[in-house]
Amino acid sequence: RTGRLLWETDLAAPPLGAPVFSEAARGVVASNVVGESHLIGPQEVRARLSAKPATEPSRPQTYDAITRLASSDAGLSKTGASEWLGVRIVPRAASRPASLPGELICNPTVMGGGILAPLAVGQVHLLDLAGQPVATPFQPRVTVGSRLAWTTPGVATVGGKEIAVLTDGAQNIYSLELEGSSTPSLVERATAKLPATAAPLPAAVAGDRAVVSLADGKLAVYRVPALEPAGTLALSGEVVWGPYAAGEVVLAATAEEVVAVTVSGDPEIAWRAPLEAGKPVGEPLVDGDGAVIAFADGALVRFAIKSGDPSATLDLGQALGSGPTAYGPRWLVAAADGSVLVVTHP
Repeated sequence: RTGRLLWETDLAAPPLGAPVFSEAARGVVASNVVGESHLIGPQEVRARLSAKPATEPSRPQTYDAITRLASSDAGLSKTGASEWLGVRIVPRAASRPASLPGELICNPTVMGGGILAPLAVGQVHLLDLAGQPVATPFQPRVTVGSRLAWTTPGVATVGGKEIAVLTDGAQNIYSLELEGSSTPSLVERATAKLPATAAPLPAAVAGDRAVVSLADGKLAVYRVPALEPAGTLALSGEVVWGPYAAGEVVLAATAEEVVAVTVSGDPEIAWRAPLEAGKPVGEPLVDGDGAVIAFADGALVRFAIKSGDPSATLDLGQALGSGPTAYGPRWLVAAADGSVLVVTHP
């Protein structure tokens, strides 16, 4: 009830994404940038220490992104690489590298039961953990000699169908849908021109609105899936974190502030919170009517989604390296040094 730190274990390398509780594995699963994945169960909690990794790569490698599927499975990847490390924790912990059809050009994301992987060759693939195709890839029409610099897709269910939204890193935005059952294909639902060059940041989908960051410090909003323009909004500077969907708003941060933007009508700022120290890290956690954001300087802050009131602020006393996730009545978060922290709700 005090928000104090309950437990901590050191994984000895910077974290890769946030630690998560897995019902299937009956424990907390945490991975790090060298490809080790730890299963932290009741025994490790009692000992306040994680034992040797449940899985680790067969050869030295570093990773910069993790894509977690609905189970405890995950793909550990690196932009520019033509393989990822497929990790399974249950029923038996194992990891295996999987070859991809080309080099990743941005972080993958989950779509359906697969991993949506934009590649440097210009195609967008939907693959399983072993790197095998789940659907026919999407190939946009491009001019000879042009190169697409896909940005991380945002995926959400709109009108009963799962839609992926991403930009080509230039001035085009696409919405993609999985079509067909026996031989599924990733198909283009719509494409539109952006008012300025896209920033190399993920897209967010909130309700039936897609939000992307532009290099000129604005957010551009589109109706999904048709990608009809729904307005732009200038921020106080270049976006350095987000955008992320959080209930009724989209969260983003510049070097000066965190902002919540309502996008159901004309986009407008619902509230602002000045950045007094470290910038936000990882994805926010939607916690009832609040959004919990981790900051690099060691703070966890729960903002009311509608008003922005900081209803709870915790100083964990060490730099953080991930956003928070839910762990029953507690929160999980990774420190910058790889420690997994379990804290009570204040």
